[in-house]
Amino acid sequence: MTTNASLVITTGQPQVLLSSALFGSGVGVKAQVGMPLVELLCDRIGIAPDYLDQRVQTIFVNGRTVDRPEEVRIVEHATVALSAAMPGLMGATLRKGGLLAVFRKDISQRPTDCPEAGHCETIVILKLFNMVAKELGPMLLQQGVLLKGPTLSRHFAQLSPSALSALNTVVWNGQSVPPDRLPAVGWPDGWIRLVVQPPSP
Repeated sequence: MTTNASLVITTGQPQVLLSSALFGSGVGVKAQVGMPLVELLCDRIGIAPDYLDQRVQTIFVNGRTVDRPEEVRIVEHATVALSAAMPGLMGATLRKGGLLAVFRKDISQRPTDCPEAGHCETIVILKLFNMVAKELGPMLLQQGVLLKGPTLSRHFAQLSPSALSALNTVVWNGQSVPPDRLPAVGWPDGWIRLVVQPPSP
């Protein structure tokens, strides 16, 4: 569970790192087994309750839709996906608390009965889609997220030279690295904590 590797990037343009693949494939966040989903999202990650209630229209936990995040507790190695409103009948059916929720009862997450929070730490895979990724991504990157080395390797290999040039400083495990050398870093296989912060005023 410990992560010894760290990557700290300073940039005034965090959006250059916000590819759909980065959050669509998922980033790791630490949580306790048994904690309510709403506690993870609002208290731990910092999503405003109004944003979660109004902007996040679809929530999945381990592939099952969630209507009431306060009734669902985190299990070990859970995958949580958040999305803004999706178009069409499918979007209306998957929308949390929607009138069509009855039609997806077989794939809906039921209230979970888990041990009290704090007994065991786990890493939750958090996936963000569409506008939710664009709006919450910078906040999450500034807090720090966990990514496996191969994922970082693929991500930086796909960045354009102009995107790399928008990075002010890069510090890999305490050592300064030129931004244009990021694609050539030998990333380990394990978890790496990525922090993207704004430049000092």
